[in-house]
Amino acid sequence: MRSWRPFALGTSIAVAVACGATVRASPAPSNVTNTPAASASAPQACVARPDPPSFIDPKSISDTIAVCEPARGAPVGRQFAVRGLSRTFEATTSWRVRDRAQRVVVNGFATASVGSGQQWGNFEFEVQLPSTVSGDIALELYWTSPRDGSDQGLVIVPLTVR
Repeated sequence: MRSWRPFALGTSIAVAVACGATVRASPAPSNVTNTPAASASAPQACVARPDPPSFIDPKSISDTIAVCEPARGAPVGRQFAVRGLSRTFEATTSWRVRDRAQRVVVNGFATASVGSGQQWGNFEFEVQLPSTVSGDIALELYWTSPRDGSDQGLVIVPLTVR
C-alpha cells in the first residue's frame, strides 16, 4: 500500500485523489499551505500520488461523488468492481444499474470510509449482474436526501457488458 499525503497549490486545492482523479476545490482555506500538513476543512481523501495520476472524466464527478472505476464507456463483465470517493449523508452511497430499457436490474449501497461533511471517504463494492443483462447499461451512483428521499449528487457511468 502506498503512503498518501494531502497537499495544496495556490489559492485552490489541486489534488490527485487516491483513485487517480484530479479534482479542484476552491478556495483553499487560509490555513492550508504547500506543505504536507492536513487541514480540517481539506478533504482527507484528497492525496498526492507518487506517480502521474490518470484523470477521471469530469462527467464521472458530482459535488459529492467521484467514480474512479470503471471508466465511462468501459467494457465490463457480469461481475465488476466499482471504486470511488464520496462525501454523502451518513457516508452512504447508493447505486443501481439500469439496462437499455431503463429498468433497474440490480441495486445496493456502499459505505465510505468517512461520513458526512466536507471530507471525502473511499468506497469500493462489487456489482454482480444477472445473466439476462447484456449490451449497454448505466451505473448510477447517488445518495438519498433525508429531507425528501430524492436522489442527490447523481453520477451516471455508461458501460457495456461484454
